[in-house]
Amino acid sequence: MLIPYPYNPATQDLWIYEDHQISWTLPEPSSSTVKRPIGWNPNSPLYGYRRSLRGISARFRTFSTVCSDPVAAIYAEYNNPALEANKPVYYNSYPMQFLVMSEKFMWACGHCFNMLGARNPNYRFVGTGGYTPGTFFESSMQFRWLDHDNSVIASVSPTNVMLGYSSDPPTNLDCNLSQCDLSILEFIGTVSVPPMQAVDARNMGVGQTLWILDSNHKIGRLRMVSAAVKSGRDQYRSQLLKPDGTEVPKNGQLFLHDSGSLLLAEISPPSSPEAGDGVLGVVPVHAYFATNFVDSWYGSQRAGYGDFQASGNIAGTLLPTNVFSYCAGRGSPLLPMRSARRTTALALQSVDAQILATMEGLLA
Repeated sequence: MLIPYPYNPATQDLWIYEDHQISWTLPEPSSSTVKRPIGWNPNSPLYGYRRSLRGISARFRTFSTVCSDPVAAIYAEYNNPALEANKPVYYNSYPMQFLVMSEKFMWACGHCFNMLGARNPNYRFVGTGGYTPGTFFESSMQFRWLDHDNSVIASVSPTNVMLGYSSDPPTNLDCNLSQCDLSILEFIGTVSVPPMQAVDARNMGVGQTLWILDSNHKIGRLRMVSAAVKSGRDQYRSQLLKPDGTEVPKNGQLFLHDSGSLLLAEISPPSSPEAGDGVLGVVPVHAYFATNFVDSWYGSQRAGYGDFQASGNIAGTLLPTNVFSYCAGRGSPLLPMRSARRTTALALQSVDAQILATMEGLLA
């Protein structure tokens, strides 16, 4: 994500990194040095929540996708693109992350991996039906997770992960691109990685803080603008802020391979940063296409993972089978969705009445 403020890895990175060499043999032997996460960044604003974030895969920074002029030039006044230290601003990294949601299932951006087909138990993420063994894609895929103390919880070969899918015809599950762009991946067996907590952020007040993790797991601070339900899917509008919470001078910019970027909301605060016991939940939406970021999340996301009960012309009908009921039916349920923490005051009854009167006037 291109950002209109100075990038500071000491405070804006989720992880701390080491140089790590990967190699592959096809189409011809080659190698590359990538950045591998080795621990949680103790100076980041999310460090106090790290126990709740252990389900986010510790993926490489491959810097495989460059954002070139004329778009990049707009942000050069904030971060010099010629400096190696600013590479995480102008180069995105593929592959994207995988989220452990239960001992059996993961979530991933469907179109990022072109995995929007039907479930096939014989297909693997690398191997039959998936990426070719021995290629860059096998060497760069990280099904690897870090514990709160920086130890490795699990590292799973992509040959032991079922190829992602968006539908399972016998169950009526349908998470294709038009619905929610979600790919579900299954472990061959199970893992002991603590799962991510999904969060319903519709109760959050205007101005409350959200967080985005972009292609390089740079941490972006957002403020809530609005939340709604449309056709059974929650949708949010949010606005980028500087790390200190003040206004940005111009819009941020998502570009290629920012797809799948995460949105996080607070459920409970930490007792201390060192304890890491605060809880952040993953809002069940992700970035869908490159866009100018201010007030744009509403139109640039794909949602629909959950079953958000709402009625009326705007809310529409619910999806026939949602991901939560699907995983439960397959014997590996996700954690029950929790509400985000609300830090702003509820509206007075008089304000609610005023809003109702205004809406009735518009519909008259």
